[in-house]
Amino acid sequence: MLSVDKKIIESNSSPLDVVVVSNNYPNNREPNRGAFVYNLVQELVKQENDISVIAPIKLHQYFSYLRNRRDGRSNYGTEHCEVYRPVYISLGNRKILGIDLGKITFWFMQLSVRRCFRYKIKKCDLLYAHFLINAMTVLEIATKERIPLIVASGESKYRDLALWSEDKIKRLVNQISYYIAVSQYNKEELLKIGVLEDRISIVPNAVDYDRFCPKDKKISREKLNLYNKKFIVGFIGHFIDRKGPNRLIKAVENLNDPEIMVICVGKGEIEKKDFVTVIEPMANDKLPDLINCFDIFVLPTLAEGHCNIIEEVMACGVPVISSLGTSVEKQIDSETGILINPIDIDQIGEAIKILKADFAYRNRLHENLLKKRGEWSLQKRAKKINKIYKEVVK
Repeated sequence: MLSVDKKIIESNSSPLDVVVVSNNYPNNREPNRGAFVYNLVQELVKQENDISVIAPIKLHQYFSYLRNRRDGRSNYGTEHCEVYRPVYISLGNRKILGIDLGKITFWFMQLSVRRCFRYKIKKCDLLYAHFLINAMTVLEIATKERIPLIVASGESKYRDLALWSEDKIKRLVNQISYYIAVSQYNKEELLKIGVLEDRISIVPNAVDYDRFCPKDKKISREKLNLYNKKFIVGFIGHFIDRKGPNRLIKAVENLNDPEIMVICVGKGEIEKKDFVTVIEPMANDKLPDLINCFDIFVLPTLAEGHCNIIEEVMACGVPVISSLGTSVEKQIDSETGILINPIDIDQIGEAIKILKADFAYRNRLHENLLKKRGEWSLQKRAKKINKIYKEVVK
């Protein structure tokens, strides 16, 4: 663990010029994208840091982003950072005739980030990259300019490592100043590639309790024109197999209960059923009203780093059904939700059936969640990361 000298930190109170590099950051086209990164950097600004964000964007997404701009204002929340969005060409991640398009795409992204840094960034005390792929894009800058580089590692899978040779991974491991892992799983994955344990701190993702809090369910439903009295099962996330929305839908279909309604928030391919309502992704500050419409939240995920949406749902007091065998086990337990095998449709359905039928059990989980509120806030997380910033720069 990094040793933080409080006296040194207090005396070194001058603002740091921090450049955050993240290809996962909200914009007017995708206001929900990387909301956890946005929330953290806005909080870090309050810790007296001058922060610029380099958020590379794919060329085909950039034109849509331009159409959604509103006089330079953001629709994902108040922005206190200078945000640069260098454009790069994406060819996808497939292999065609032995050519790895993913490597070419990464090269284009790396080039766009480097050019942005060269022409836009005038001063930088520290580089802070979200995920290893973003750390790799600025690794040469950090080395050449002798700028400390910290990486936040919260990947659900470490597939990006396949983009680089052993030599590049070794350079990544040796030249990054410090690692912030969001879970024990992420720490163990970093140890596997050779990162020394004393260069890793586990600092889990956290929630803004001022924003995510319990609200009157009836009022929340009326705001969204949900006047029915059905039992609402919520899902928020990408519509991909890893997150499992179709497994949830199949489980509810098998229950054949007309009183159950499923609300899925996200984008992608999903089963079309009469009991399913699909809502487009929304800005993070609009989620609390929606979450408070749910009776329960179900996420049969196959893998996570540290799941942000689960933290936000629990902060609203909504019981959670999620996955055994994943890092989610560190987030919920029998006192706050139900853990199931995420690929067992019958288990998912049975857990939903139990919580629907037993109001007293559901209410007990709700009360337990309210007792846990405030244990680990976004503000506390930002303060801890800020201490790491100052110690690394020192």
